[in-house]
Amino acid sequence: MRGKRAGLVRPARRCMSKLSLESIAAPVEPWLDRVNSRLDQLCDDEPSPMIAAVLQNLFDAPAKRLRPLLVLLSAGAFGRLDERSVVLACGVECLHTATLIHDDVVDSSATRRGRETVHTMWSEGVAILAGDFMFALSAEMVASLRRPSVVSKFADAIMQMSRAELHSPDLDDGAAAAQADYLTKIEGKTAALIGLCASAAADLAERPSRQQERMRQLGVALGLAFQICDDVLDLRGDPELTGKPAGGALLQAQLTLPNLIHLYMYHGAEY
Repeated sequence: MRGKRAGLVRPARRCMSKLSLESIAAPVEPWLDRVNSRLDQLCDDEPSPMIAAVLQNLFDAPAKRLRPLLVLLSAGAFGRLDERSVVLACGVECLHTATLIHDDVVDSSATRRGRETVHTMWSEGVAILAGDFMFALSAEMVASLRRPSVVSKFADAIMQMSRAELHSPDLDDGAAAAQADYLTKIEGKTAALIGLCASAAADLAERPSRQQERMRQLGVALGLAFQICDDVLDLRGDPELTGKPAGGALLQAQLTLPNLIHLYMYHGAEY
């Protein structure tokens, strides 16, 4: 590595102990099953054959349900694990799914979770409308909770994600500035939604605003870590496990943190 660059994160060499997702989810597993059952019921109740087929394709795909899981764990931490938290968890998952559908169109992604994306299986028009439908479905679920502050949190998260999608880090001001831009982008996109999961659960549990904000900050930190790990897997992950081709961000010339570190390590003098 050539020299030192202020502000640029270098690869850590320590290995952290691993927790299994199953052990983390175990305390709320019956409630997570209720979330999945509600999502399946959406497909069965949908009168439009086209939308029902799209929903079935989306909800049948392998998924960890990380965002609903965080909602349920947060609600459980406040002693408010009930059907309202299940509705909130479903609303978050529908919102997340809507963003994935639209992101795949924007990024021209052919696969997601090991399956063809909606715009690949059907068309871009169907994908855009299906994403819009999922946004509306999420809004309906959240509105049914009759908690305006939670609705406001959802609206704010959607605006943050939209702004972040339009934000593209570049190297005009050097690698350190590009890293700061990268963190800003993923905080407004991935981390904003995960922060919403934790803060909305605290809000629904009628916790003070100070605790809601702390939960949001916790979710944002988890979201940042999650996205950075996902970007590493984009380069080094097994497509059979990740469900997407390796090197997608690199092929699209996206300045993710792993790509920036690569530039720093091998082209330090230039960047």
